[in-house]
This record gives sequence, C-alpha cells and structure tokens, in this order.
Amino acid sequence: DRIEPAIKAWINTLLALLTQTGTPHEDVLSKLLWSLVANGLLAKFERKAPKLIVYADDIVILVTGKFVDTNSNVMYNAQSKCR
Repeated sequence: DRIEPAIKAWINTLLALLTQTGTPHEDVLSKLLWSLVANGLLAKFERKAPKLIVYADDIVILVTGKFVDTNSNVMYNAQSKCR
C-alpha cells in the first residue's frame, strides 16, 4: 500500500460525510465523486441490457421489449445492480 493509513482514514471520513450531507452541485468535488460513482456503475452495464444513456450528471436506464414481465425483470435486476 502506497497511501499512508492516516490519509486513507481521513479520505474515508470525508467521503462518508459528503455522501451523507451532499456537496454543492457546482463544487469540483461533486464532479469527482460523480465520476467515481458513474464509472463504476457504467462498467456493470457495459455491453449488457438494459441500455444506459448518460449525459452530464444524469443517467437514464432504458428497457425496451415486447413483454412487460421481461422488461420488468430486466429493470428490477438493473436497479439491484445500482445499489
């Protein structure tokens, strides 16, 4: 490990606080946190259904198909991956 334990603890504490209280939308840290979360989320859905559409800091989960039950199951599985 190349990061000092005290620095790791400080970062973890800061991130825990920010995820509970949030950051201002225009804050630089807000954009960094969004990138970290979005990259991990997008990797889970790469080349798999459903299709994710991403623009700036918004994500749309798009499910299409003929059968409502199948679409519902795909959306349910997608939501469980997001948690």
